[in-house]
Amino acid sequence: MLGTSESVPRSVFMASIFRVAVGSVALTSVTVSNLQLVVTIGARYSLRRTVLGSSESLIPVIKFRTQQIPIFTGLAQAYVLRAFEGWAVESFRERKEDIRVRHGIAACFKVAAVQICQAANLAISDRCGAQGLFEHNQMSVLHVSRELPENHNDCL
Repeated sequence: MLGTSESVPRSVFMASIFRVAVGSVALTSVTVSNLQLVVTIGARYSLRRTVLGSSESLIPVIKFRTQQIPIFTGLAQAYVLRAFEGWAVESFRERKEDIRVRHGIAACFKVAAVQICQAANLAISDRCGAQGLFEHNQMSVLHVSRELPENHNDCL
């Protein structure tokens, strides 16, 4: 790997780093799961958190467009990324496909999923106020981690 590139044909090099692309697809799938979890946490918070309305009644914050847009956008993105993941895995496993195309599929899936998931995580956790920063609510932990937390069923 540290020698000159002329000594190793490109096809041999690409075959030797094939596991990197496999890891890109596999580890990025965890990011999509994290997005689903953040959307769930944000939605549950928005349904539970209330404010006093003009008619002296409590209104859940999910009624506000500023709360709905990031949560519903994140939900839609999670569904699209799950479908993209399925397509990427199937396409990546196609042995007849050129190895460069397979690496490209892995790279596209990784870039799209990671950028979308990070942006959605920040937008949703921001709508949860200080509670979005609490470690036990796991939104900040999911933003910096690529693993699902152990107690993800106990959020909010």
